[in-house]
Amino acid sequence: IGTVRYYENVIEKWLEGKRSGRNESALFKICTRVVAQEVKEVLLGYFYLWRFGPLTACDLQRRVNSFLTSEFGVVNAEFDVQDSLSKLQKLGLVSAVEKATQNNNDDGDVSCSSSQLYCIKTAPHEWLRTHTLQHLKGVSLR
Repeated sequence: IGTVRYYENVIEKWLEGKRSGRNESALFKICTRVVAQEVKEVLLGYFYLWRFGPLTACDLQRRVNSFLTSEFGVVNAEFDVQDSLSKLQKLGLVSAVEKATQNNNDDGDVSCSSSQLYCIKTAPHEWLRTHTLQHLKGVSLR
C-alpha cells in the first residue's frame, strides 16, 4: 500500500505540474494577444493620420472602423481611438492642435464636435534616430 500511495503522489505532482504549465501557457498567450492588439491599434492610428491627417479623433475612428469592416468583415468595429492617440502622443509621434471650425462628415451632418485635430509630429525615421532602446526603457504606455 505504501508503494501505491508513493506512485499516486508522483502522478498527482506530475499532473499538477502539467496543469500549472497549461495555465502559464494560457496566460502567456493572453498577454501576447493583448500586446499584439495594442500594437495594431497604434499602427492603425499612425497610418491613418499619416495618410489622411490631420484628423479629429472622431474622423480617425470612423475611417479605421470603415477599413476594418470593409477589409475584414468586422461587424460593429470599435477602434479604441483614444487609447491609440494617447499612446502615439506619449511616444511623441502625434500632436493635437486646436481647430477653428466644426467638422462635418461626408453627408454634411455635423457628427464630430471635437475641437482638436491630431497630426503626425515626427516622421518615423526621424523618431527612430532620436529614440534608442535606452530612451524607451522608461516610457510607459499605460
